[in-house]
Parts: sequence; structure tokens; C-alpha cells
Amino acid sequence: MEALAVTIFLSLLLAGGFVILFLGSQKGTRNSLEQEALLPLDPPQCPGNPQPKVKSPHHDTP
Repeated sequence: MEALAVTIFLSLLLAGGFVILFLGSQKGTRNSLEQEALLPLDPPQCPGNPQPKVKSPHHDTP
């Protein structure tokens, strides 16, 4: 019975440590390298190559 209590105690200790470390790692870095790698690339801004203007379907002007 004592082995069961020690096993449960160690399991709760490891789970608590995981939660604390996970929340600490999420709080410190908002933009990790993995997240930034998934972002789309911005097109180059050249003076001779203006961005095309897209009409919004919500703003119809005559």
C-alpha cells in the first residue's frame, strides 16, 4: 500500500512540474521559431511594382 502512495505522489509531482514548466514556456515567448516559420512571406515592396488594389465586396461604390 505504501508503494501505491509513493507512485501517486510522484505522478502528481511530475504532472505539476510539467504544467508549471509548460505555462512558463508559453508565457515568455509569444513568437517561437516554429510559429514564425509557418507565417507566409511578405512580398517584396518595390517602388516600380505597386500592390494591386482589391475591391472589397462590402464597400460598393458606383
